[in-house]
Amino acid sequence: MTLISESEPDVSPVAIAGLLLAARTQLAQLGLTGPSVAEILEATGATRSRAYEVGNEISALLAELVRPPGRPR
Repeated sequence: MTLISESEPDVSPVAIAGLLLAARTQLAQLGLTGPSVAEILEATGATRSRAYEVGNEISALLAELVRPPGRPR
């Protein structure tokens, strides 16, 4: 049973699952706890493999969100 509304969500369930999986990595590095992988997948209805793919993409993009001030090269 998914907890995400079936009526055209603003963000796809697999994107939410990927975001939460990426967040789990950051939480663990800080010594914090969060939902289990199973809980994330059940709540979103996303498949494990695709959720991890999206989570890896999100993690890769995090480094690009904050850049040093100034003009780009």
